[in-house]
Amino acid sequence: MARSADSAINIDELQSRARRFLPGLLYDYLAGGVEDECGLAANRSAFERWRFLPKYMIDTTARSGLTKLFEQEFSVPFGIAPTGFAGLLNPGADLMLARAAESEGVPYIMSGVSNASLEMAAETAPTATWYQLYLARDEHISLDMAKRAGDAGIRNLVVTIDLPVNSKRERDMRNGFKLPPRLSPAIILAGLTHPRWTFRFLTNGGMPNFENWVPYVQGPVTALNVAQFVRTQSPPAQSWQHLAKLREAWNGNSDQGHPAS
Repeated sequence: MARSADSAINIDELQSRARRFLPGLLYDYLAGGVEDECGLAANRSAFERWRFLPKYMIDTTARSGLTKLFEQEFSVPFGIAPTGFAGLLNPGADLMLARAAESEGVPYIMSGVSNASLEMAAETAPTATWYQLYLARDEHISLDMAKRAGDAGIRNLVVTIDLPVNSKRERDMRNGFKLPPRLSPAIILAGLTHPRWTFRFLTNGGMPNFENWVPYVQGPVTALNVAQFVRTQSPPAQSWQHLAKLREAWNGNSDQGHPAS
């Protein structure tokens, strides 16, 4: 019998259950890195080098992980990082993450390729939601998305600048998984061998949309057309001049510190 994620007691158990629940190509999309995944391994190794320093004979009844960041207090110094295409992994996942973050008092960075809209996330989690902006080839789209995020009440904008070229995700290449997704015998077989995921997928409308990109699409608004449009907008042109224009358009929080080099 399948066990729910709620009964998992650590991250490894969650990962194991995700592997069983998701078709292999979706699990690889979620868990994989780029090229030979040296960066993924290095990140994990770096994190594992951190150690807690125990201190004994100290009153810990008033302990707190409270952290202040960008003039806002959070319960712990952790947050939910952007997870693209989350609605394909589990219907409604973007807003599930938003609600969890709001409940626990941590930031939730909504992915620039989320399936729910940033307006929905801001309404669901008004104090927790940040937005990750992927710069688009069409500069007007980037500026308008930033304005929409500020107008929705989102206080913090996270601008992703590490995509000067499209990434080479080797697991996805081997699995034939790309945007927009296309049916193939291997993908159909993966769905048939993971009936719980397939049932949720089919009973929740099938392929989810990239709702944040819908206003910019010409022609019929279908999940396939929107995904194709998103693909045409990457990789973008990006420079300090683009970032300066974005800063002018942004009406949320404004960190007055120096930009990272």
